[in-house]
Amino acid sequence: MARRFNEHNSSGPKCAKALKGKGPLTLRYCCRMSDHSAALKMEIWIKKLTKADKLHLVADMLVYPNAHERQPPSFIADLC
Repeated sequence: MARRFNEHNSSGPKCAKALKGKGPLTLRYCCRMSDHSAALKMEIWIKKLTKADKLHLVADMLVYPNAHERQPPSFIADLC
């Protein structure tokens, strides 16, 4: 997680094109998922949320519908 975040923050060749020049980035939310498939499903779910819902998610006031796939939250200190 830390390596990928640093790549996105660096605006280097491995940075997503949509993030180049947007820095500095701040990691607001992360959690461990049971497997790669569950992580991809959560990523898609988050991308479809409105900005207001994303703020609720970060404030831990919105629950992922498939919460059984999510492991206990870990935040910036753990860098997932």
